[in-house]
Amino acid sequence: MIPLITEEIYSRMVRSAWCAAIEPSPGPQHLDHSDGLPVEPPTSTWDVFNPGLAGSSSSKSPKTLRSLSQPVAVFKPVPTLPSPFPLTAEIAYLLHIYKSGVATWMDLFDHSCTYQRVVTQRTLSSKLLLYCTCAFASKHLSLLVGGEIWGSAAGRYYGEALHMLIQLLGSTAPQDDALTATMLLSSYEMIAAQGQEHRRHFYGALMLIKTHGICARSVGLDKANFWIYIRHEIVVALVTESKLLLSPNEWNASFRDGETEEDLLGNQLLWLLARAIDLVYAKHTDTGKTVATLSERMELLRAAEKWFDELPASFQGVKYGDVTEEGFSKLYFAIPAAGEWNYKAEENVIDFYKQVP
Repeated sequence: MIPLITEEIYSRMVRSAWCAAIEPSPGPQHLDHSDGLPVEPPTSTWDVFNPGLAGSSSSKSPKTLRSLSQPVAVFKPVPTLPSPFPLTAEIAYLLHIYKSGVATWMDLFDHSCTYQRVVTQRTLSSKLLLYCTCAFASKHLSLLVGGEIWGSAAGRYYGEALHMLIQLLGSTAPQDDALTATMLLSSYEMIAAQGQEHRRHFYGALMLIKTHGICARSVGLDKANFWIYIRHEIVVALVTESKLLLSPNEWNASFRDGETEEDLLGNQLLWLLARAIDLVYAKHTDTGKTVATLSERMELLRAAEKWFDELPASFQGVKYGDVTEEGFSKLYFAIPAAGEWNYKAEENVIDFYKQVP
């Protein structure tokens, strides 16, 4: 489940030099439907896939420039390129909220910040991704305290984006943005339907992943989309106490020994967690008893222990200060998130050992 940004964090987040020209928030505006798009499209991505998918210039004056002994190049401002579609103050504001807020959730295990950088860049040339990001950002705003005013705007952007996704999937045009759009809209659906079963929301994403052969070894946006899907799959599997739709055996995952990058270590931990989920929730159809063997469980435990033992010092923490009467020491983590992962990893290993007969 994607967490919500608190009002306090949000209030600090939206103030920056980048968005000074567009703040305060322009508030939800009426969408221009002059391009003929319907106002009442399908209700979720399930409806999309289920039926049909088998600089600045120099401040020196000319006189000052001529007086310099060294040749000075005078740079002219880069001309503003026309947008393929109009950008309103509301859309510009929502793009900022997306990039500095919800996109950081998507890039949790991605040091390349693909959703913050690449997706934001593509919104300027893809109306589909533009409306997907606006829908996601405005839905997030609507869930903040006092953000109800953004509810109707979120619904409109979401509906427009669903309609455009349907058009894309039903055409012969390149499908480069289809999976990204599906992940964004599915994420919208998850935060919009809290407490409900979310597995069907990612059915379309799974079909696109399998159709296009996207896996853990993919690169760029495909790689980012794959791991975002996996995180959501794991959430659904834990909530429903069932195996993953995309088995870890189908991920084509490969990890090197001695890895030090936190994002790759996080993805490796997801791979171990997914394997554990499939072992725990693999039940016999008739008896309902687990079908995992002791050797399979012990093999996974050894893999988890190996991952834990090979973590770099920045991930494991460095002891400092005096030892307490109980024999404990404080630990310093260069990456704060690593401390949380360290604690959870130990907790998961202990819980898993309890299930070994």
